[in-house]
Amino acid sequence: MEKVRFAIIGCGQNAHKHSEVISDVPHLELVAVCDSNLSKAEDFASLYKVRKVYTDYRELLEKEDLDFVSISTPHSSHYEIAKDALNSKVNVLVEKPLALSLREAKELCFLADNLGLKLGMVVQMRYNPLVELAQEAAKNGALGKLFLGSVHMLWYRPQEYFENSWRGSKDYDGGMLYNMAIHYLDLLISFFGEVCSAYAMADTFTHSIETEDTLVAVLRFYNGALGTFEGSFSIYPQNLETSLSIFGDRGTIVIGGLALNSINAWRIKDNAISPKVVTYDPLYLRRLCFKNMILDFCNGIVNNSPTRIDAVNSLLVLETIDAIYKSLREG
Repeated sequence: MEKVRFAIIGCGQNAHKHSEVISDVPHLELVAVCDSNLSKAEDFASLYKVRKVYTDYRELLEKEDLDFVSISTPHSSHYEIAKDALNSKVNVLVEKPLALSLREAKELCFLADNLGLKLGMVVQMRYNPLVELAQEAAKNGALGKLFLGSVHMLWYRPQEYFENSWRGSKDYDGGMLYNMAIHYLDLLISFFGEVCSAYAMADTFTHSIETEDTLVAVLRFYNGALGTFEGSFSIYPQNLETSLSIFGDRGTIVIGGLALNSINAWRIKDNAISPKVVTYDPLYLRRLCFKNMILDFCNGIVNNSPTRIDAVNSLLVLETIDAIYKSLREG
């Protein structure tokens, strides 16, 4: 594959995943980084041996010849930066969420489509091999009729995670579902489809932040199935589990472990399908998922072909999050 030139806008914690993948994807070239904090941008550039440093992303878009930009800034800024990049005729990969407003997310999708550009949202867990095995089993009918699904995201984050940060703020972060749980709700939807109703309860128990640290939700899908979400980052003293359970009238699959890295249950009538891999090392799996996502996105740019993270495919999970938060506001 030909060289794919990209730049990173936002040099915070998540941006490191976008830089580390360079060693796994030889044809990927990081040509510039940008952060409003010059010293942070320079430190980041030095770490990854990047020569060009900017503090104004508009200047970066004007001066650099790029195949795409990777946006890893506070959630509330995603819309504006992505819109400017698209209008500069640059393909865009945005860290989740695509935008904090469903209207803005749809506007970005419409803009990218009109301009013939790639717009992707970072949902690397779609490339989890264990999830792919389960999706193939469901697609082939091995689980029968799906009637129930659940997500458990039982994590721990200390108060220090939110100190001197935009995280935990309503205006810049948006809440747990945007910051952490979006990946797992997205996977649940991949099995059951569109959500037609949601009821939720939430509270903030162990942190001094504006958003919730614990949330539970009950979902009804248009196909009649039910789903549940249970999430918290107050589970003392460390992460306990991240699990996805899918139940059909002919089979049960539970993918769990700390990071959806282990098949905890694979019970299919007549043993029609057996998984070849049962457990992955969490760190290896995280890197593998991100690499496969970037490869897919780059291939989409080079060959002008669809990718599994095309932003329009993120609208269902954003609609679900919007419905859950509407339930919290309005009961």
